[in-house]
Amino acid sequence: MSYLGCDNCTDLGYCEAIVKGIEAVNGQNNTSTRVTPVGTVQALFDPINLEGASYQEIQGSEGETRKVRVKRIPRGTSSEAVSTLSCDTSTTATYTEQMICVTEQASITFEVGLDELRAYCGDTLRVVNGGAGTPLFGDFVSKIMAKMNGLRSHIDENVIAMIFANAGQNIVTGNNTPTAVPMIQTLDGAKVEKGIQEIVHQMKENEVYGGFLAIGSGNFDRFNTSAQFGCCNQYGLNWGAMIDSAPYRYYTDVNVLPITTIPNLFFALAPGAVQFFFVNDTLVGKQNMDRRHGDSIYGLVPDPYLPGLNYDIAIQETNCSGGSRQPKWQISMYLQYGLAFIPDNAFGAGDRLRNGSGISNGVFLYEATSI
Repeated sequence: MSYLGCDNCTDLGYCEAIVKGIEAVNGQNNTSTRVTPVGTVQALFDPINLEGASYQEIQGSEGETRKVRVKRIPRGTSSEAVSTLSCDTSTTATYTEQMICVTEQASITFEVGLDELRAYCGDTLRVVNGGAGTPLFGDFVSKIMAKMNGLRSHIDENVIAMIFANAGQNIVTGNNTPTAVPMIQTLDGAKVEKGIQEIVHQMKENEVYGGFLAIGSGNFDRFNTSAQFGCCNQYGLNWGAMIDSAPYRYYTDVNVLPITTIPNLFFALAPGAVQFFFVNDTLVGKQNMDRRHGDSIYGLVPDPYLPGLNYDIAIQETNCSGGSRQPKWQISMYLQYGLAFIPDNAFGAGDRLRNGSGISNGVFLYEATSI
């Protein structure tokens, strides 16, 4: 047996075979591969959230905490300008640096039989070349996708908790607590326009430009789901047209309620206000697959539901299972990641987006109520 590949498919290593298998199989309604709605992390990978985002990974010494650096120039305020044509300097234009420690970690690990992985590798090569895979092929990919769903959900739950804990000031309300907005009529479930009016108005007052990101479930999900059907209500409002031109992108996330414990809570995020950073093992690098270190093979595996996110994967040889000698492979998918929020020094003293308790950082909490 070849440790860097396998006898059945000399052109594919184990890690690459797993990637190819994920690309070839899609089981949307298979209970093993059905995806838990994790709209929070999905929203952070939305192109409108990533647009204009830039960061630099800091290469430290071995064993140091991984870091990324984010640079910004605080915007000017009226108090920095003067009512003369003075030659004197009235302010500065220096960058502020935000150092983000990538300290969050998540992993999921399971075992597969020695022969199972080798047979799957051969099946993958056959599928890539246009042939049909055996039942083992689909079964193995289902295992990868099923466990990837668990890893993705675990990360999503932690991201929700971090966003909830870092909500900024709403300039309209003067605090960072959830703002109740009416969305649904209790009697007949009809949609209420007033809630959307209030949210859009508050986004403008908080200087959120362009479409914002909305994430949640409960009443807000009912509002968005029903808005896609039918046309006009008794007041002549064309909800279909309104949802098509909605100033936000909605992502369903069933984890918001259990993590925040607030019924019908949803997030409204300004584009770019929250950035998801991740780093992969330096041993592997961004382009290398099937690198061996000790008794393990390392690689990267992409998440097909979060384009742009790659998990590290380690396939380790093991000799025992349950106390008995039994050659197996232990497969571990893992990630080091972190979140970056707009820092408190982004808006200086006298800026209208700063109050006595902090700044409007583009993270807002709302509670969709029924009336």
